[in-house]
Amino acid sequence: DEIFDGTIAAMRTLLTDGLKDSSVEVLLLCDELLQDVAVNLAKENRFKKEMVFLPYKASMWDSMESVWQAASNDRDHTIAYVVPIPYAELNPDGSAREWHCEAAEFPKYVPVLDYRYIDLEAMHPSVIVIHNAYDNYNLVTSVDAKYYTRNLKICTDLLVYIPYYVVSGDMEPTQGRIPPLLNVDYIIVQSEAVIQYFSPTIPREKFLPLGSPKLDRVISLCKNPPVPPAAWKWKMQGKRVYFYNNTLASMLADPEQFLKKLQYVFACFRGRADVCLIWRPHPLLETTFKGMRPEYFSEFERIRDCYIAEDFGIYDKTPDIEKTIAVSDAYIGNDGTSVISLFEVAGKPVFYLDNRIQCLPEKDDWLGHVNRVWHFLARDWLIAYGNQLWHAPKHDLHFHHACDLSEYGGGGCYGALLELESRLYVCPQNAQDLLVVEHEKIVRRIPLDRNLVRPGAFSGVTYGFADHEDYFFLLPVMYPAVVRYDFRHDKLDYIPCPNDIFVRAVNGETWRGTVFYWRDWMIFGSPVDSRGFAV
Repeated sequence: DEIFDGTIAAMRTLLTDGLKDSSVEVLLLCDELLQDVAVNLAKENRFKKEMVFLPYKASMWDSMESVWQAASNDRDHTIAYVVPIPYAELNPDGSAREWHCEAAEFPKYVPVLDYRYIDLEAMHPSVIVIHNAYDNYNLVTSVDAKYYTRNLKICTDLLVYIPYYVVSGDMEPTQGRIPPLLNVDYIIVQSEAVIQYFSPTIPREKFLPLGSPKLDRVISLCKNPPVPPAAWKWKMQGKRVYFYNNTLASMLADPEQFLKKLQYVFACFRGRADVCLIWRPHPLLETTFKGMRPEYFSEFERIRDCYIAEDFGIYDKTPDIEKTIAVSDAYIGNDGTSVISLFEVAGKPVFYLDNRIQCLPEKDDWLGHVNRVWHFLARDWLIAYGNQLWHAPKHDLHFHHACDLSEYGGGGCYGALLELESRLYVCPQNAQDLLVVEHEKIVRRIPLDRNLVRPGAFSGVTYGFADHEDYFFLLPVMYPAVVRYDFRHDKLDYIPCPNDIFVRAVNGETWRGTVFYWRDWMIFGSPVDSRGFAV
């Protein structure tokens, strides 16, 4: 290494200072050194592998860092390079609005190389590691096309993808089904349990359940918390510190409620001497506003700028989320984010916020936030947020908590209820089982074929109401079959469902068709045209 460094330094001096009297001697010395290196390399029987890490956002570097550190420390076998690559913020039509390269924002202890001087195809490293495998399937940002998986595949022996997120509970449907994942050789996942969320078309041998670098880092930092930035110290001194996080999904679902919620949360913390708020929005929140909800961006800017100007809290734009978690006491914000997993492994409390609540709740306000599962065959039961079953045994709308349906605190695992022959059947929405409830307790879980675990597996339940009826049906959205359950004989049947008829994507939304009975048939109609199928 010293020989190469010295030779490169000498050549750089010649290029910078021009030819001088001593130049010939320097050139001859360099030539002699390189010939000596060539002779010695020819005698080598063991060569180091080159690993190239291609992060694109500095704030997501934590998804690679512990792997890079291990490779970098293994000097006898590996040479590790970090090359931050450019990415573009996209306009609504998919064109590039603005290009960025965040090489200057990486930690000082990480030596980065300039992507403009790296020819990966000529270099052909043994391994390339990425944390962006979306190619042209991301609507908000895109790396340069030469770093798409299909192009990187030809530049290396092994293309390895480490997701920049971790999951707690289920996983966003699109994350595990993007086509570019078929181009990578290995996918490093945090555990065996996560593999089920990915597309079944991806060979199982591609998955390496080795853990997550993000979890490695947050555990390490929470054991030895860093000193907060000087500008934060006086605001945090002697106070409980709350980490406030927003997700892209919650903003896209209802931008108006999202913006109202921001103002409500800030109002709750303004003027308090006992608590400190650290607001750390998703790193792509502003970009997503501009690209997908541009009509709301100016109001978001106004709210953000007022928060910063009032200076009662902290606006966290640092690239290192784990350091912020390490100095925080609790999480507040939306569910469905990998940040929650980081707080969980750190052993810190998590509080979910509902964007639809912008004032202190009254006594019975929880009644306004139940899953809409009313059914005249289960009129005294309902499912409240957090997968809780509630019961009004006196038929008077005075409900009490009966039982928890799932250990997972997020909403939507179960979505419909039927009370048949003195039993209550709790039907799945995202879950993969039917629950049987008697006397306000779960007496049985009936597992379904585990085809997927994801939001929107089912959209409800239907029952024919005939005197001889033995069945009820689970209506699919993402699940690949209509599920029929014979509740009198305890038998499950699966009818493969042509989802391109009953479920259709319209303007980025998922539309489900209608279901009705005709004689002994159940008819599934398309939501957009005249097609249908019968069961």
